[in-house]
Amino acid sequence: MMSSEELFLKYSFPCAHVLLQAGAMTKERYTELEESAKTGKSLSRELMESSFPSAFRRLEELAKEMKIEDHWDIRVMKEYWHKRHNKFIDNRDGSYAKFPEVFCDYCKVHIAEIVDILPKGFLMVEYNKTRRPVSGDYISNAKIKDKVRIHHGHAIEKVDD
Repeated sequence: MMSSEELFLKYSFPCAHVLLQAGAMTKERYTELEESAKTGKSLSRELMESSFPSAFRRLEELAKEMKIEDHWDIRVMKEYWHKRHNKFIDNRDGSYAKFPEVFCDYCKVHIAEIVDILPKGFLMVEYNKTRRPVSGDYISNAKIKDKVRIHHGHAIEKVDD
């Protein structure tokens, strides 16, 4: 089972390129996050919180709503990424208000089925009649017909049936 830090970083890192492009993150910070996401090397909670302030604002609010003291609690993280993240996008919370609908859909977490294993660690997935390739770097032993949660261009974790 993933730690809350690992779960958060795997879901949040795909957003880092948006922050980098917007000038809200330095190239050095982006590279540090990328290295950690790929290798599993842990980063401090403080570094992750300062890198993704909007997500942590939402996580803190969610933890209060759930009556859980620590917003790093794995239950809060799973509730946020598995159930609430898309609602923030649908409500155009924060910077989502500036993005076109097609990009907002790309930002959502979707449950997708693996329909093909592609070269160089990529997976072809399908969800809601949409088919697209995603990185399979975080998924070990991926097989056709596996269900995975995807975020941006990455398969993040397998979904238990």
